[in-house]
Amino acid sequence: MTRSNFTRAVSILGVILLAITFIGLGLWQWDRAQENRKPLVVDQKLVPLGDIARPSAALDSKAYLRNVSVTGKYISIFKAPNQSDSNGKSSSWDVGLLETKSRSAILVVVGCGKTMALSQLTLKNLSQSLES
Repeated sequence: MTRSNFTRAVSILGVILLAITFIGLGLWQWDRAQENRKPLVVDQKLVPLGDIARPSAALDSKAYLRNVSVTGKYISIFKAPNQSDSNGKSSSWDVGLLETKSRSAILVVVGCGKTMALSQLTLKNLSQSLES
């Protein structure tokens, strides 16, 4: 009888520990979900791209959510399919390869959900405006 009571007590203790673990994990997930609901704050100050990014290097965390300025000319336009915007709408984006004055290049979204013909026109207009 003593053996069965001990086994039963260990089983009950195991179930309680398992329940506490899952409750803790659920609360952890809830906290993470609440953190993700906080609105993103974009620094409105315009910063030259060269001050916060270097070619062939990963972006530092200080570079996130910053407005940047850059000069150069567009070399090409690419189609980036199945991209989601801030509203969750999925569409193809037109992405331009911008060659900067320092001879490095960066991809820039030049249109969302537009046709390639319109992107080529945008590329031509953007290149002309940057050259003048």
